[in-house]
This record gives sequence, C-alpha cells and structure tokens, in this order.
Amino acid sequence: MKIGIITTHYYPIISGVSTVVELTADCLKKEGNEVYICSKKSKNSPKVEEKKGIKIYRYRYLTKYLFSCDLLEFLRKNNFDLIHSHEYAYFPSMASLIKSKLSKIPHFHTPHFHFVRNKIKKIFAGFQARLIFKNSYLVALTEQEGEILKKFGALKVKIIPNPIDTSFFKPGDFKKENLLLYVGRFTDWKIGNFPEIAKGILKKDGEIKIAFIGFDTNPRIDFLKKIFPERVIIRRNLSRDELLKWYQKAKVLVLPSKYEAFGMVCVEALSTETPIVASRVGGLEEIIQDGKTGFLFDYGNQKELEEKILFLLNNEKMGEEMGKNGRQFVVKNFDINIVGQKLLEYYKEILF
Repeated sequence: MKIGIITTHYYPIISGVSTVVELTADCLKKEGNEVYICSKKSKNSPKVEEKKGIKIYRYRYLTKYLFSCDLLEFLRKNNFDLIHSHEYAYFPSMASLIKSKLSKIPHFHTPHFHFVRNKIKKIFAGFQARLIFKNSYLVALTEQEGEILKKFGALKVKIIPNPIDTSFFKPGDFKKENLLLYVGRFTDWKIGNFPEIAKGILKKDGEIKIAFIGFDTNPRIDFLKKIFPERVIIRRNLSRDELLKWYQKAKVLVLPSKYEAFGMVCVEALSTETPIVASRVGGLEEIIQDGKTGFLFDYGNQKELEEKILFLLNNEKMGEEMGKNGRQFVVKNFDINIVGQKLLEYYKEILF
C-alpha cells in the first residue's frame, strides 16, 4: 500500500504526535508499505528528506490554522491508497479529507482529542470536527474518546492507543533517586496546583528533589526555583535520550492535568518502571490502574494529590511493585509491534 500520513507535528518538532507518527510510519514501512509523511516545517528542518526508506515532506504555512500552499501541492502531486491525518482542528486534516474524497480513497483520522479553550476557535473547530469525523475512519486512543467520537456519526471508530517503543523506554540499571518528576508543558491547565503542592513537599522532606521537564515557562515554577535553588530542577527541550534518563531515575511521575486525551508521558514513565500519581481525567483513567501502577486523584484536590505523592515516596517497595506492574501493562498493551499491527489490520479491513 502507498500510505500518506498528514500531520501537524513531526521531528525535529518534539511532541506526542511526532512520536506516534514516527513509530507507526516505521512499523508500516517494515511491513512492506510505501510511506510518505507530510508535516509542518520548523526553522532548521529540510523541506524534503528520506529516513529508513520513508519519504518526508515539510510544508510552510500561514497562521495558527496551518494553511499551506505547499501542502496542497504535495497532495495534488501524490496519489495514495489511503490517507491518515492527525489533529482535527487544523487545515492539513481538512485538506486531507478533500483529497481523499476527490481521489475516492479512504480517509483515516486520529483526532488527538483535546478540548479547545478559545470560544471562537471552539465553534470553528467543532464545525470542522463534524465534517471530518462524519467522513472518516477514526482512530480513538481510549474507550472514553471512542464514545465521544461515535456521537459525531463517524463512518467507523476503532480503539487503537498511541504506541511506544518499549525496547527504548526501559528501566535503568541503577537505583532510583529521591526524585519527583513532572514532564509536559508548563501551562496552568497542565500543571494545576502542583507548584504549590511541591513547595509543601519540599518543606516536609529535606532530601527530595523535584524536576520539571518541559518546553516553555511558568512564573510559579520559576518562583519555586528561587526558593529552593538546589532542589528544584528545570530542563527544557530535552532529547529523547536525555528524557529517558529522567524517567529512569525518578521515584514518581506526577501528571496533574485538567484534561488529557491520552497521556503519552504516563505510558513512557510506566515503561521505565516509574509509578504515577495523576488526575482522574480523560484517557488517564484507562492508562493508570489505580492502586496497581500508580494512584489517581480528583483534579484540583490538593490534599489528596499531596498525600498520594508522599505515600509513594515513603513506601519504596510499593513503588517498585507498581513500577513493575506498569512495565508489564505497557508491554502488553502499547508496544509498537502490537499497536502497529492493529492499525495495519484496520487499514486492510476498510480497503479490502
């Protein structure tokens, strides 16, 4: 099959979508398919390149909607057996749908279903979502997301989670440190009340260190760093190799988000045998087995979050057991070889 993957993010742009696209493209290529990736262009990335036999094209774009003449030209010149687009609220997915309709080929789509906060954008995104969902074969990352997507009247919805390379994200061969870890954007809806809770934990436990790994800035995290300069660590724009080391040495990962469609950092952490304390929202409820691979807490409940973090930090054996349970769960359900086969079977089911 000749497969076109149209996406908003691909390396060197670091994101969960970039990881998903890379892993699935590699898997599809290994199965003998001809794979093309078309993604937005970052400042220093080449417009055209080839990696592992996969052809990669990057489009220049206008506005945050990612309107692109380069993308339209790419779609005009190339004919595929199917197109798979990612992220519903942007121009590339709409352009992919139109190309599929004109070419009379299946259009697959993974929404990566995050809520839209701006009211005007929400109305527009909702309109576009209905057009795409009703005319596409959808990939939902969780059962919860699948139920939401079915309400839009999609052609078909298949539950296929985001994949992970468990041979890369694996436990370290060293003892975990007295380290609490946060990985993700530093926006308020992602970090919640964690900086304030972290302050209390640092006061109660004189040995603990807390690392914030992300891409942007937040004054509350910067303020915490000023109070505890030696025990609060901030790192930005890390490579995957660098990120892996932080997962491996952390005792606990904290994800206090207001909403998560999936929670890729949780899967990565569990794969390295790091237990998790996360909010009981979105896809996190299906990834984290409460009491077995980590703990869930009600979003905004500062007391519950602090208690569960301290419990794991002070109960090393339970943390180790949860970590091992988490690794087993991820290998069984999210490994790229398993997820890639599910996606390929979905393609064949619709095509043949």
